[in-house]
Parts: sequence; structure tokens; C-alpha cells
Amino acid sequence: MSSQRAALAVLATFFCCCAVQAVNRVHHPCSPGFSHHTYDVVVPHHHVKQNDVLAKVAFSACRGDSESTLLEAGDPRFTVASDGTVRAAQRLHLKTGVTAFEVTALDPGTGQTLRTVVQLQAKKHMHDEDETLVLMPWRSDPGSRNQRRHKRAWVIPPIRITENDRGTLPQKLVQIKSDKVKTGVHYSITGPGADQAPIGVFSIESGTGWLFVNKILDREESDMYMLKGYAVDTNGNNLEDPVDLQIIVIDQNDNRPQFAETEYFGTVPEGSLPATSVMDVTATDKDDPNQDGGILKYKILSQEPPVPLMFTINTATGNIRTLASGLDREVTKTYKLIVEASDGYGTTGLTATATAIITVTDANDNPPIFDPITYNCRVPENAVDVTCTTLTVNDLDDPHTKAWAARFIAVSGNETANFQIPTDASNNGIVTVVKGLDYETTKLVKLLVRAENEVELQTNDKLSTATVTVVVEDVNEPPEFTPLIKKVSVSEDVAVGHSVAVLTAKDPDKEMNQKISYFINSDPMSWLTVDVDTGSVTTVARLDREMVTNSVYAATFLAKDNGSPPATGTGTLLLTLKDVNDNPPVLDVPQPIVVCARRNLESINLTVFDADAAPNTGPYIFELLTQPGQPRMWSLKQFGDYAMVNSMKENLPVDTYNISVRITDNGIPPMGHVSEVVIKVCECSDHDVCKAERQAAGLGMGAIIGILTAFLLLLLLLLLFLVYRKKGQQKVVKVYSQDELRDNLIKYDEEGGGEEDQKYDASQLPYLLGEEMPVARPVMVTRYDQEPEGERPRFPARPPRDGSAEPNMSGFIDDSLKAADGDPTAPPFDTLLVFDFEGEGSVAGSVSTINTASSDEDQDYKFLDNWGPRFHKLADMYGGTE
Repeated sequence: MSSQRAALAVLATFFCCCAVQAVNRVHHPCSPGFSHHTYDVVVPHHHVKQNDVLAKVAFSACRGDSESTLLEAGDPRFTVASDGTVRAAQRLHLKTGVTAFEVTALDPGTGQTLRTVVQLQAKKHMHDEDETLVLMPWRSDPGSRNQRRHKRAWVIPPIRITENDRGTLPQKLVQIKSDKVKTGVHYSITGPGADQAPIGVFSIESGTGWLFVNKILDREESDMYMLKGYAVDTNGNNLEDPVDLQIIVIDQNDNRPQFAETEYFGTVPEGSLPATSVMDVTATDKDDPNQDGGILKYKILSQEPPVPLMFTINTATGNIRTLASGLDREVTKTYKLIVEASDGYGTTGLTATATAIITVTDANDNPPIFDPITYNCRVPENAVDVTCTTLTVNDLDDPHTKAWAARFIAVSGNETANFQIPTDASNNGIVTVVKGLDYETTKLVKLLVRAENEVELQTNDKLSTATVTVVVEDVNEPPEFTPLIKKVSVSEDVAVGHSVAVLTAKDPDKEMNQKISYFINSDPMSWLTVDVDTGSVTTVARLDREMVTNSVYAATFLAKDNGSPPATGTGTLLLTLKDVNDNPPVLDVPQPIVVCARRNLESINLTVFDADAAPNTGPYIFELLTQPGQPRMWSLKQFGDYAMVNSMKENLPVDTYNISVRITDNGIPPMGHVSEVVIKVCECSDHDVCKAERQAAGLGMGAIIGILTAFLLLLLLLLLFLVYRKKGQQKVVKVYSQDELRDNLIKYDEEGGGEEDQKYDASQLPYLLGEEMPVARPVMVTRYDQEPEGERPRFPARPPRDGSAEPNMSGFIDDSLKAADGDPTAPPFDTLLVFDFEGEGSVAGSVSTINTASSDEDQDYKFLDNWGPRFHKLADMYGGTE
């Protein structure tokens, strides 16, 4: 117990004389935080007992409630009380080097989490090692008799390394050592930074357990590394469980703030109140946002124009607000601010700048002003859609905006809505007459017009007004009928010349005292006339109610004054014609009525049409009329306004029957009419349709005539077409003159045209051979100036080819020549003649024998008379006749 008291006394003496060094001291009004960023504490001994007080950190809150601040130690081996006292949470053996851990504070006022670092360094003694040594301790089980030692997990506090440290590399960090065995232990590490990317940042000596950092660290690339440490024996067996090695990279202020844009654009309405938010200008910093190097402050370096100063900026958020009122777009349209962002709480940190361009948008702070304020115009009376005058205004607001666009409102003088004042594209008001003015009632109108904008005025300025004086000019107005539409009732049987109405028209131009004359404008039936001076309307023809619609006859009239120029008004007269009984009732049934024979005849309904109106219509009286001496075949029964006709025979013969029915109406006096009913009795089919009617169903006489006419026309066109083609194919026979006939048999200079028929199938030609020649035809008179009539010689068809030989065209021609030469009835122009051969075998013999005198006596040339006119000359020469 005395030894413990002595230790406490030593610790108390230590804390009284311990050196506390403050680094990077920060003082900022109303900024919560620790009093120091780093607390360096020298501990006099390596061995520290549980609950020993090691240090005390000071934290200040904005609202002064530091006692309620939650403080925590980042190393589980230490605890921090609410007053900032740091104690050992367990029994510790401090290494010779520095033992560092974080202390965090959650500020209750702002909700921010702030940090500081406590660095403990044991006082060195002569027997201490120079470097940090971490042992793997063993604990004893107090409940065990044999005092077996149980291994407990390694507890390695976080290792902190400052980024950008350019000391000697590789640099020793910490040594891990197992106390289970003294020799033959091999140490290794794994994880990102060791054997994983980025590879080679950290390494460990296999035999000693010393951990090294081999490269300069950058917190912006990685702010923490998590490694696993292993201890194995020479056989590769694990001596300890893997230990977690947490390496934290301490930030340095090595990154400037960066704005996302070099220029920021914002707008603010003119006349805005102070503290009106305009825009946000923010920057980012890659450094730790919880350290001074990552905490940004904003300020406005300059404003253009510089005076008056109109804007301020929130140093923490970068929000730009209006500082004072008085923004006027008409004075300054654009402001240019240079904004600076600096880290390190805005004291000695790194900085960056950006430009904020603020445009003052137009507000309706200038009312439209009339220039001039009085206007005069003249308008003819009754004129509509005419422009009286144009109102001009001036507005200093931004053109073509709602704050500039003017609206014109008639304050007074337009109670009868005679005027409208639309705005044109130039922002002028067009005073327009939309309803005619009457000179006789209003000769002068004064309009008071107010000008305002489409949006509400932001100032208390009075709105501008103007006065418009409108002089109404008198014109000659047309007379007006009173009433405009006059309605009169008159009987349709009034006598011609009867006065049905008197029209009255008045002249609005009372001061002119003009004469009014009356004329007819529209009289569809020419029933009426009007007196020019008095306007009395009389009939000139008999009226007929049945000729008009709904018993109303409409006529229009004109009233014309004698002004210069004269004016004309129009009025309407509606005559309602009262009905008289002047139309007899007639039957309204189809004619004829077709019924079927040999069946019980159903009743035939007789309905009535009467052109008159009630009470000159029904009830009607029906009477069936029969000729004297004729049998009664029909009966009639009346049912109100219609009647039914029935046959008195069960089976009527097929015939057409005429029935006379007299119908009398109920008018005064009553009128009657005899109507004929035609009943046609016919044979019917199974569907109660007359057979004759059924045959003609769907085709009336007109349709049949039309079909026949179309058929005949088509046939005629077909015949004309055939005749035209026949005429085109007919071979023209040339007629020779007497001079051409002379001594020649045939003129042979016509052979240059080639063969006429070029369309034939040559493969069919050989089939004309192979059969016997036909028997010669009877002797007949042959004409040679046209194609012979009658049956022509038919040449036998050639037997079908066997396909082994091609057709012999030459043989076919020779055989055809022989067949033609052997035909005694073939005319000369149809015979294949050979003129360059006079030897044996010629059918006609030698032509030269014609000129021999000896042959004349032996020849009979009478047959030449039958050869036609072409051979008359030859027949005369050799026949012995002229």
C-alpha cells in the first residue's frame, strides 16, 4: 500500500511539472473545438496502472455548455471523462517511443465532431531501448491452482504517420514481438500496402518484427492502411493469432481549395431587401474536412463597381446575399465579385479565387407615363371598328418585359362599352370604337384613361392618366321600322285589295325633317303591295295558307328617306294566315292496292289527307259509291278518321277492281271529294307476292330499256370494229388501164415488196405433204381480178415426224409446186409460175408458140374469154373477135 501511495505521489509530481506543448493553436470567435490540436505529454515511467491520470484536454463549446460534450478516446486502452481528463483504462507498459491516440468531441450546439491528438512519451532511462517495442503479453488465471497462463489477443494501438514525411526511408514504425519463445520466430504482414496493391509501401523484418514504411504517404490517396501481422516458428506453425495493424495517415495542408467553375452567374431582382439570397459559390478541398487544412472560409475580395457595397458572403457556406437595399437596374445592371476560399480556418491556409457575376433583373419600379396627356379625335356616328387615336407612353423598365408592357384602362367615359384600348407592338394604346355612337344622344365623349403594367408596380408612384375627347359627327341614318318585325293575323280568303297592315318607320335624324317612302323588298308570292307614302300594305292576289310554311307568310319592306345620300331601312311583315275550308279531303293510299286471289281478303285501310287545318279537317264521313245495276262486292266500315274496305266474297277472281269512295270533312261549310281505289287481285306465290310482280321485281321498265339500249350500242360498236378490221385486211386489187394491158399478160414489175405474209410457223410446212391429191373440182367460170370463191384445193397434211430427221424445206417447196401445177382450177395469181424455163414439163407450154402462125390454126382460144378483162386483149388477138 505504501508503494502505491509512493507511485501516486510520483505521478502527481509528474503532472505538476509535465511539459505541455501546444501546436497549431487556433483561436476563432464562437468556434467550438479543443484548445490544442495536439497534446504532447511526457510520462515519467513506462509502467502505468489502471485509472492513472495521464493528461487533460480542454474543449470549449459555442454556448458554453462544455460539460455536456461527449468525449471519447480513439484507443480502447484510454478513457476520457467529460471534463477532459485522460486515464489509463488498463495496466500499460508504454514503449520508449511515442504512444498517440485521438480524442473526439461531439459539440452539442453545432453537431460537429472535432478531434485532437494526445501523444504520450515515456521518459527514457539508461536501460531503455531506443525504439518502440510491442510485446504479446500473457495473463494468469487466478482461479486455477496450477496458475496456467492463457494467451490473450494482441492489442496494437493505431500507428500514425504524417503524410509527405520526407525523412529517411525506410523508416521504422513499430516492432511486434512474441514472448512465447525467444528464438526461431518469423514475422510477416499482409494486406493493402504490403502484399496487395499498392505493394511495397510497408515491410517487416522477418527475424526482428520491425515494421517499416518504405514510401512517402499521401492521405488523399489513402487515409488508412489495415495490415495483418503474423508470428510463426521455423516449421511454419502460428505462434500467435494474427494481429491487426491499423496505420492512420495524418493529414497535412497540402491541397488548395478548388472552385468547380471559374465564373458563377446569379440574378437578383432590383429593389430586393437586405439579406436576400442571391447565389452560392462553393469550393472543395481534398484535405481532411475535420482538420484545419480541409475547413474552408469564404470572403469577397472586391466588388465592381466598388461602391456602394451591395453584397456579403457567408464565410462558412459561401452563400452570397444582399447587404443593403437600393439595387436599381436602371443604374447598375451587373455586379462582378471576386470571391476567395481559404483553408486553415481562413487564416494562413491555402487560397483560391472565383468570379461571381450578378445580374440585376428588372422589377416594375417605373410606371408608364403618358406623353402627351390630352388627345382629341372625331368619329362618325354609328361607325364601328374605327381607330379614334393612339395613346403613347414612356416606361423606363426593361423593354419587352411584363414590367414594361402597358395596359390601358378607361376609368370613366366608357360606361356603355363603346371603346376598347388594345396595346400594339410599340406599347402604344389604340383607342378603337367597337360600338357605334349616336349623334342624336351623345355629341361629345370624354374618356379618362389610366396606364399600368402587366405586373404590379413595386413602388408607391402614382399611375399616369390621360384625357381623350371624342367628337361624334352626324351622318344620315336610315329610317327605323317600329316595330322592326310586325306580326299580323289575316284570313286566307280575304278579298283582293284588302289592307292587311300599316307599316311605320321613323327617321333618327330628327333635326333634318326628312320624308320617308315605303317599298317592297321581298314578296315571294307577289301577294302584296305597299303605299309609297303611308306604308299601307294591301293584297293584290288571293292568299293561300297551304302554300306557306307553318301558316306564316314573310315579306320585307324598305323605308327610304330623301337625304343626301339617301338612307334605307328594312322591316319585316309576318302574316299569319287563318285557315278556311277550301281543300277537300282525299284518300292517301298507294295505287293500285295488290291482293292475292283465292284467299280471305284482309281489310284495306283507307287513310285521308286534308291540306286544311283544324277544325276544317276531321272527323270525316266515308261513303262507298256503287253504280246502279252492279252487284255489291265490297263493304266499308268507318273508324274515326279512317275507314276499312272488305270484300264481300271469299275468293275474288283475278282482276282489277275500281271502288269509288266519297269523303266529306267537318269544315264550315263541309267539303267532299270522290276518290277512286284501285284493287288488283292476282295469283300469288308462297310468299304472298304476285307472280307477275315477282318477275319484274328489281327491274322496272326504265331499267330494262336502259339495259337493252346499252347492249345494242355495244353490239353496234363490235360490228363496226369487225368491219374496220376486215377492211384493213382486205387485199387491194389493182385495176390496170387499157394502156397497161396492151400485149402483156401480167405486169411483172411488182415483185420488189417481198413476201407479204411473214407470220407463219415454218415447222408446220412439211406436214402438208404425204397424201393423195384431191379430186379436181367441177368446172366453173374463173375470174382473175379477184380471189376465186368456193372451195379451194386442200393439200394433204404431212405425217408426223419421228424426230430423227429435220424438215426438208426444199423438197416441201418442190412438192407444193407440183401439186399447184397439177390443179386445173387454180387461178394464175395463185399458181407458182416459173418464167425462166420454156422446156419440157411446163404446164402452159412454150410462150414462144404464141407468135407462130402454124400454131394458130391448131389452137382454140375461146377459153380466153373466161379469164376476165385483163385477158380481153389477148382473147381478141387469138380468138378472132374484136
